Amino acid sequence: MLASYREISLLGNSYVRPFNLLVKLGLVGFALARTATAQTSQAPAVPDSLAAPAAVVEIAPTGLMTPQGRYWSLAAHGSDRAVFAPPTEKGGLLNATPIVGVSGILHNLIVRRIGLEIDGHYAWGSGQVTSSRIDQLSYDMNAFEVGVALLYEYTSGAPLVPFVGVRAAFATLRRTFNTTTYLAPQQSLTTFPVGAFVGLKYCFTPKIAIAARARVHYLAIGADGVAGVWTADFGGYFEYAFGASP
Repeated sequence: MLASYREISLLGNSYVRPFNLLVKLGLVGFALARTATAQTSQAPAVPDSLAAPAAVVEIAPTGLMTPQGRYWSLAAHGSDRAVFAPPTEKGGLLNATPIVGVSGILHNLIVRRIGLEIDGHYAWGSGQVTSSRIDQLSYDMNAFEVGVALLYEYTSGAPLVPFVGVRAAFATLRRTFNTTTYLAPQQSLTTFPVGAFVGLKYCFTPKIAIAARARVHYLAIGADGVAGVWTADFGGYFEYAFGASP
């Protein structure tokens, strides 16, 4: 029986070894076939001279020009002006007024994101002042400003565009007193406001946008012992661009 068991064992070993070899050869062949299939499924390499050009990815340069270049836009403004000073009824020189205006903006002036804005604004209002002859004297006021601003727009391809800037302007203010009892001539004043602003613009398309903006100015007055006053404008504008590529 032991011999029989030994023969069976040897017979089994004689079949197991070839089976193992066949398995190993099969695995190697499968691996080679898979490698060959993967190589044939890949497209052959094309020389650089014959290859189709890759998709152009627009990368904003840091030099003097952008791919878009310079372009103009026009804007229509509306805002309210607050005055950080007592009202005219209490000895102040200015009251809060509404303001409307228009401006032209040259984008990408010298470097990317830098713009130059030229604007004109008109303000109007009314108020009362205290007189030594009568208790109060009412008046109508109007003002006209022509300004220039340098702004920085953080354009990143997103619809929202934050911006900041500085501004200087030439302004004329005039008020006419409403009285027939006393001689009350018109008063006029010329000043040069300087200030800064910050805002956020939303672009519906590359050409159409709306913006919210806050500006702070210092007006040198030099009248009635008042050296100057601070003002703040809160409002927005509608902008349309000319030449902006989609």
